[in-house]
Amino acid sequence: MAKGYETLKKVLSIINDKRDLDKDNIIEKIEKELEKEDQDLHKEWIDNKFDVNHEFASDHPKYLKFTLSRIAAEAGYTDILDALIASRANIRDKSGKGWTPVLNLAAKHGHIGTVEALLKIEGIKVDERYRLASQQKIAS
Repeated sequence: MAKGYETLKKVLSIINDKRDLDKDNIIEKIEKELEKEDQDLHKEWIDNKFDVNHEFASDHPKYLKFTLSRIAAEAGYTDILDALIASRANIRDKSGKGWTPVLNLAAKHGHIGTVEALLKIEGIKVDERYRLASQQKIAS
């Protein structure tokens, strides 16, 4: 469902532009925008009780599954990510290699503010491959 990935990225983009996000309204805002954009994806999230950590299935070429926090990190939506974290998003989920995908996605895509915010959170692990990629992106 690559369409699902792109739809959720669009939903988060719309919400990011509103700038009035917090732990008390982030799920509701995502839910309302998602309902407008994709009924099937909306139903999937309803069936999972609007779980902030729900892993959406994907046929996106890079991801088998993705969460809202991973999309927010990859896109550099720091305010959304902060609100998701405050809503108990598990950003410490680790890959099988022990690194934290949320941090590495933000670094890989050069989102300095998002990386800095994430590095303040205890338990975040950096994968050296992405540290190098981020440094190269910053230098260019």
